[in-house]
Amino acid sequence: MKKLLTRSRSTNPYYKYYLKLKLSTLFIGLIFFALQANNSYSQRTQLSLDLDQVSLGDFIDEVESISEFKFTFKTNVVDLQRKVSIHAKQWHIDQILGKVFSGTGIWYQVNDRNILLRTAPGEKDRSSLPSEIETPASQDFMVNGKTIDNEEMVLPGANIMEKGTSNGTTSDFDGNFTISVSNPNAILQVSYIGFATLEVPVNGRTEITITLQPDVAQLEAIVVVGYGDQKSSEVSASVAQVNTEDLEVSKRPVATLESSLVGSSPGLIINQGSGQLGTEAGIQVRTASALEQKNALVLVDGFESSLQNINPYDIESVSILKDAAATAIYGARGANGVVLVTTKSTKRDQRMSVTYSTNTSWQSPNVTAEQVDSQGYMEFFNEAQLAETLNEDQDLTPEDVTLTYTDVDIARAASGFYPETNWIEELYSQTALQTTHNLEVSGGSEKIGYLINLGYLNQDGISLGNDELERFSLRVKIDADITDWLTVGANVFNGYRELNNVPLSTGNGLRGQPFFPIILESGEFAGTYVFKGSTSAEENPIAKVRSGSYDNTTSDELNMQLYGTLKLGEDLELEGRFSYVTDNDFREIWNNPYSYIILDEVDLSPIGNPVPIANADRNLQNVDSRSRLINSLITLNYDTSFGNAHNLDALFGFQAETG
Repeated sequence: MKKLLTRSRSTNPYYKYYLKLKLSTLFIGLIFFALQANNSYSQRTQLSLDLDQVSLGDFIDEVESISEFKFTFKTNVVDLQRKVSIHAKQWHIDQILGKVFSGTGIWYQVNDRNILLRTAPGEKDRSSLPSEIETPASQDFMVNGKTIDNEEMVLPGANIMEKGTSNGTTSDFDGNFTISVSNPNAILQVSYIGFATLEVPVNGRTEITITLQPDVAQLEAIVVVGYGDQKSSEVSASVAQVNTEDLEVSKRPVATLESSLVGSSPGLIINQGSGQLGTEAGIQVRTASALEQKNALVLVDGFESSLQNINPYDIESVSILKDAAATAIYGARGANGVVLVTTKSTKRDQRMSVTYSTNTSWQSPNVTAEQVDSQGYMEFFNEAQLAETLNEDQDLTPEDVTLTYTDVDIARAASGFYPETNWIEELYSQTALQTTHNLEVSGGSEKIGYLINLGYLNQDGISLGNDELERFSLRVKIDADITDWLTVGANVFNGYRELNNVPLSTGNGLRGQPFFPIILESGEFAGTYVFKGSTSAEENPIAKVRSGSYDNTTSDELNMQLYGTLKLGEDLELEGRFSYVTDNDFREIWNNPYSYIILDEVDLSPIGNPVPIANADRNLQNVDSRSRLINSLITLNYDTSFGNAHNLDALFGFQAETG
């Protein structure tokens, strides 16, 4: 309690509500109980305090730390910064409080171990009042309650809020709660996961039992699982589902589906090993294999696929299958978890609807590495060299080790002799523009539905150079009821992606020494050393960016899927899906050399002549890859209910892939 008060009183604007929430469980039923002055804790306990000009908050902390007394109050009523002094030796708490709050307009009420601080109706000296009497009624109205379900089982952790305010609390492990509301006619809003939210008028009651009813809509919600879907109330395995509303792709500047899934579900790990534009993120689910960075199996509309070309606006829901029970149907491929992506379905029995959305944002580095100056670089380099040498030969002493940078070198650096090039700022100082456009057309009749989604993304990179990502996506869905027992449909997706990068290792920028310039007055680029005395020059990253080198990749994916559902009976259904996927990737890498000159580390004078451009160092690489995959899936599903409380769901399936 002391840490809570000390830590949050000055920094948390919601402290008064947080305090009430935390302390409410300590006061259930105590505020209005009849007092037993002869044997209460407050009458048995005497305290000794020696405090001089401390804040009221520190006084409260001290009392709570040396006794079992606990305070409750509102910070807009009690001035916690007010200075108080108290010198008491074996005083009762009522004497101490009377001394501290004398003439302040604050009344106190002591109920055994609990102390309530409240606003007095006038400036009266509370110490003149009899000990442990109840103060006059204020605007606060205390309500004690209990949350249970329709079978009278307690509901711990239920949220109780006073309607129209931020005042709230939660029920404890036994379902009990205490809340101070603004007036006897306040309304409590009570919510609990899986149960319908309930509004309960207080109507002057101080004791309330609140019974919550199961939320049928939540229990009947459909969750996508392996090769089908189930009601959430029937799912026993660990399955988490993220819907379109949760992704909020229209409100956030997300370029890929992976980035929109960050933080969406416990146990879902999105790991991007590189910040380079267009890098595909790894997806792991809470398994032992996730610690080995093995990716989960990703299925889009039932078939394995990459998420790079997927338009986030296409997505209806994402299910994450986490445990063995949920992923067993996929065998060894599902050992690292399964991510099921379901795209939006067609619309039936509605007029044509056209929706257009766009999002423009600017990106810049939030946190970058801090580069040391020349003096710090030399000192840290020497420290690392000394530690490494002494570890390799423990018979040596520090005096036996000759360090790379001398005291003269370090003094020269401290004098401001070197240009102090910040390679990190040079490489990552620009702001990148990102723009998305999405057009969706949907509608249909009672028998036929259609959906067309067209998306465009243009994203620049934050590193120096002409990094750019462009993505076009088109998805067309149509389905029709041929008869009452036969439905057929098509799902066609085309994704085109073009990525332009500079073939640059940003690690060279992180290793660039601050005592070397980028370019000389003569126009030659400076080579950068790995360390003093090295005979090899590291690549100058700025020169590489300006050399005209590039790394361009284009990807064109076409996915055509036909499906049909045949009803063989009231509870028996046969479904077939056939998918044809082609993926054409083309990559062109052009490395263009540049002229540079090696500099002396002492006075930055050129060493020899500039290294000329060699035609042999120019090279062009073209990589062309094509793939084709034919996938067929046939399932027979039997789903029935009996006895008003039992469900039987059996699935038989066959899947074949041909590359």
